[in-house]
Amino acid sequence: MAKKKTKAKIVEEAAKIVQRYVRLKAADENGNCTCVTCGVVGHWKEFQGGHYIPRGCIATKLMEENVHPQCRNCNGPQGGNYRKYAFYIEDMYGREMAEWLESQRMQVTRYSMSDAKDWLEEWKEKWKILSEERKELL
Repeated sequence: MAKKKTKAKIVEEAAKIVQRYVRLKAADENGNCTCVTCGVVGHWKEFQGGHYIPRGCIATKLMEENVHPQCRNCNGPQGGNYRKYAFYIEDMYGREMAEWLESQRMQVTRYSMSDAKDWLEEWKEKWKILSEERKELL
């Protein structure tokens, strides 16, 4: 018998789709995207979906505004390159969104199994649409 997925596993599956989605969405016609924190250019498949507010914060984990293409160096050894990421978020979305995202950092978020499943289905559908539109880059 197949093991039942937990809420956390379902949310993690959705998070992987979000990360893949933002990278493909940001890619140019050659499949390249730019790291939002250091400006290095690379293929979207070799980049990561870096979170401004760390992934441990459920309130922002699946928000497209919180996840953007980052090179492995910025998202790894540089710890997200937070200071430069903050400038990017403010430039991209404005001070209010940056402050709101920051306010969510310590929020305790409770969600149901139904919420998790809905998020996963929503992101699967978004990925399906985007990957069809950009299939030449897959």
